[in-house]
Amino acid sequence: MLSTEESENLAEMLRRLDEIPSDKARTWLDYGANQAVFKANREAGVAFGNLMKTQLSDANSEAYKTLAKHLNELNPKVNLDEYSIYSQVQLCLTKKCIDKGEYWIPDFILVAEKTNDKGKYLETIIVDSKLSGSTGWTTNQNVAKGMDGWDIKAIGDKALIKGSNVENFKVEKSLTKNGDFIKLYSESGILRTK
Repeated sequence: MLSTEESENLAEMLRRLDEIPSDKARTWLDYGANQAVFKANREAGVAFGNLMKTQLSDANSEAYKTLAKHLNELNPKVNLDEYSIYSQVQLCLTKKCIDKGEYWIPDFILVAEKTNDKGKYLETIIVDSKLSGSTGWTTNQNVAKGMDGWDIKAIGDKALIKGSNVENFKVEKSLTKNGDFIKLYSESGILRTK
């Protein structure tokens, strides 16, 4: 695969050659340019997600404070300090939950064990880091948004990034969604949520 610079140089050279069929060359160049842009955006997204993971593990960080403020504005009874924060946990979209498309992986899950008149349950708030506020949800995230909760498919050994291990937060347990998903993103260098 060509780098972005190599693709651009090749594109410029090819645009100057009249004997190359332009339809085929343009199609090939557009494909290469789209791949380079996709790769660059993916790398930026991964880097931003890693930065948010580091920051959410620290209660004094900008990301943690921004998220805590957002949650408090949504519901003054929700205190981020009462939740453990996990990263990259696989959650089921279907009963089968084996193949791609049957589960999804949110960037962050805030988990707290709560009690109601039916007993104890695991309450979760989903937070996803996005490069911008206009970045859309993935196909599986949109499916998950329409559900009331999910079963846990897998939890990595290093999934807990802040708080204490929630005893009943384990594979095959069910989670209850609390509210809508939250985007944590940067806008002109300022962290925001929505």
